[in-house]
This record gives sequence, C-alpha cells and structure tokens, in this order.
Amino acid sequence: MMKSLFLLGASVAALAPCAAFADDVAKASSEPAAGDIVVTAQKRTQSVMDVGATLNVLSAENLTRQRVFKGEDLAIAVPALNFARSDYNVPIFSIRGVGFNDNALGVYPAVSFYIDEAPLVFPVLAANATFDLQRIEVLKGPQGTLFGQNSTGGAINMIANKPTDHFDAGASMTYGRFNLFEASGHVSGPITDTLRGRLAFMAHTMDPWQISATRPNDRNGRESYYTGRSILEWKPASNFKAVFTVNIWKDNSQPQALALAATKYTYSKYFNTPYGTAVRDEQLVPTNPRLADWASAAESLPAGATPTTIYGDRTFQQGVLRLEYHPSDTLLATSLSSYVRFRQHMGLSRSGSPAQNEDQQKMFGRVDSFSQELRLENQGTNLYHWIVGGNYEKSTTAENQLQVYANNTSAINSGIFQNTINDHNC
Repeated sequence: MMKSLFLLGASVAALAPCAAFADDVAKASSEPAAGDIVVTAQKRTQSVMDVGATLNVLSAENLTRQRVFKGEDLAIAVPALNFARSDYNVPIFSIRGVGFNDNALGVYPAVSFYIDEAPLVFPVLAANATFDLQRIEVLKGPQGTLFGQNSTGGAINMIANKPTDHFDAGASMTYGRFNLFEASGHVSGPITDTLRGRLAFMAHTMDPWQISATRPNDRNGRESYYTGRSILEWKPASNFKAVFTVNIWKDNSQPQALALAATKYTYSKYFNTPYGTAVRDEQLVPTNPRLADWASAAESLPAGATPTTIYGDRTFQQGVLRLEYHPSDTLLATSLSSYVRFRQHMGLSRSGSPAQNEDQQKMFGRVDSFSQELRLENQGTNLYHWIVGGNYEKSTTAENQLQVYANNTSAINSGIFQNTINDHNC
C-alpha cells in the first residue's frame, strides 16, 4: 500500500488594504452594510472590504433561511458554485467551472474545504459539517498562497459558532414532506473562569423518495444522518488561547439510484447472449424526477445472482487543536493541528435499470489524514500586513470494491460475477 505526503514551503504574503472587487452577483449576506462584515478569509480578522479577492459571505441567517445544512446545499446559496455527485456517490464541487471530476474517494479536489481553517482534505469529509455556523466564506479563484495546492478553483471556510461568555441554549425542530424530521440544538457557556464550552448537534431523517420504474412498490433514497460538535476554549492568560474542537457525524443515507435515459450499442451481436439479453432489452425510465431503477429483484437476474442492496454507512471523526500566542502586542503565532478519520461501507446500483450492469454491491473505503500548520503574522493598523508559515499534510486513503456484472457480457469469462479490488492512495 502506497502512502504519500507533501510539504508546502513557507510562504510570505504582503497584503495592502484594498476594496474587494465585485463578484458576478452581489455578496450573499443579509448584513445591512458591507463594511460591517468581519471575515477571516485571509487568515486574519479584517473587514470584508479589505479583502482583495472575490468573496461570498453567508451569514448564519442566510444559512438558516436557505436551509444550508449539508455540503451539497452550498450550491443553492453560492453563485458560480456547482455541486454534482459521481456515480460512486463521491461529491464533486467546482467554482466558475474549475473542479476535478473523478469518482475515487481520495482524489484531491480543486475546491478545498475548511472548518475553522482546519482542512477537510477530501470533499466527502465536508458532507455534514454545515450546522451551527457563524458564517461561511467562499473565496473564488486560485488560493494557493494561503490555502495550499488543492485550491485552484477556490476555498470554502466554515466558521463554527464559538463558546459564549454567558449561558446560552437553544433548539429547533422541522417536519416536512416524506416524513422529513430535523432537530438541532446547542448549549454554550462558561465552565470555569478560564474555560468555556459549546456543544451542538443536528439530526436528520427522511423516508425514501425514489420510485422504481419497474416495481412501483420499491423505494430508495432514505436519508438518515446525525452530527455533533464540541468546542472547548481555554484562555489562562491574556496573550494565550487554546481551542480544542471535536467534529463527528454518522450518515446512513441511501445513495441515489440512476435512471436509464438512453442506450447505444455499437456491437449489438455481443448482447445476443444469455448474459447480455437483459442489458440489451433494458427499459428506459420515463422522464420523472422521482423515477429511477436498480437491480434489487431476483426475477430480473440470472439464476444464482444476488440482488443489489442499496445502503450507506459513513462515519467521520475530526479532532482539531488551535493554539494562539502573542509574543508581543503586534505579533501573533498560531499552531493548527488536525486529525481526521473517515470510514465508508456502501452498496449502490449503477445500471439505472433492473439489470445488474456493474453494480457496486460492496464499497469499503477509509481516509486517515493529519495536517499541521504553523504561522506568524503581524497585527495592528500597519499599511502592510504579512504572514509567514508552512503547512504539512499526510493522508492515506483506500477503497475496496466488489463489482457485479450478472447481466453484462463482461461476466462471460468468469461465470456470473467479476470482482474488482481497487486500492487508491493519495
């Protein structure tokens, strides 16, 4: 098994105050005046008008009003940000058309994600992080100077709500179509004179919404995920602060099934076989947003073939330690350490029909990622601001897939089933 690591060299950026130039549309924020919006898009606290880059800011009010609760929901709220899902159920993000379309779990993206500046190295890791947020900052265009090599399209930084200096608690519930039920809440406040904490959670469940085009009583698309975040902030002295964050989520949602829209067989003679007949005679799915199909009925498969079960089981844990130290009134040293553990078990159908045509009956995947950032910057009202620092990351990913071709001619030489194992490491 291969492993790889990369080291981003130390970088220095001199940033002069300037007005942020307008995007294709106005900045997505409900704040009354743009000059009042405070962001950390350039890894320092500053007015949005002092950021010399194309930037969208989504406030907590925006996120709630537009129901941005998952990573894919950002495409609804952010202009020029597009979301797609590969046929292996891997999220693909692009900004202004710049992205990287690949179905492997561990492919480095062109649009990078961060939670409080800690990297979520692969897009799948950001799937359920958009809850209990203060704001989301979307930087468009290459951001390699401050965010590393995986940001040629842009960088998305999610800023979580922090512990408060007084007791605060809240909860909300939502009910909707397909028995959709959502509940969220938080508890925040001081623990001791120097320690504050915040605990937040969100739960989401929904009944299946997709209908099989050939089996009207068969359903797919059940959603079920639970996510939580805890933050401890310790400030024993005026010039030092430590923040420890734990993010976790578990997602048992079913991957979306496909709908067969058209077929083209250049070599039709290869489908005139016992194995190819079902593929050749696949029925097209009528145009309907709810209709799809998948190979879960034994009667549509050759004898001995196992019907496909569509299921999902993804788990994510992340621990982040942020240390801030002021050696003087005008200098700030920051250390940001992060470790991510992700595991995936999944089964899905890729044929869009009752035929078993390269179904992924089992998909096992994992991600283990460690990152460390160190930086030193000046503070105050100087005309020029500078940051010097370095990033280190080591990530290992692996995928093991069981592919099934019961109704496909590629199964002729190996009976009914063909197994493929693919280890992918980045």
